[in-house]
Amino acid sequence: MTTGRTSFPSGRATAERNRDQILAVARAAFVAGDTDISIAEVARRAGLGMAALYRNFPGRQELLEALYADEADGLCKAAITEDRQTPYKPELSLEYQAAVRKSDSALATSSGASTSG
Repeated sequence: MTTGRTSFPSGRATAERNRDQILAVARAAFVAGDTDISIAEVARRAGLGMAALYRNFPGRQELLEALYADEADGLCKAAITEDRQTPYKPELSLEYQAAVRKSDSALATSSGASTSG
């Protein structure tokens, strides 16, 4: 029996999809060496508005932290695969880490903070 209602994705599913899209765009930019990408450009490339980006990541630092956390999760998953076959590509991780370090350094410099390490 049909009710005549149109089915829409739940708000939670949409929010999760938006977050995943933002992270995918930011990750691709960093891996490609576009470490100076603005969060406005990340939102544009993700096809989302700034409100959607800010609902998920209040600032650039939170976006970078989420990318780090996802990378760490990927490392953990790769370490526990039973068949030792994993899609994880270490060379991308090294490029990604270098890109994020460069971005962190630029962020700290622009905010007047000093970096160590």
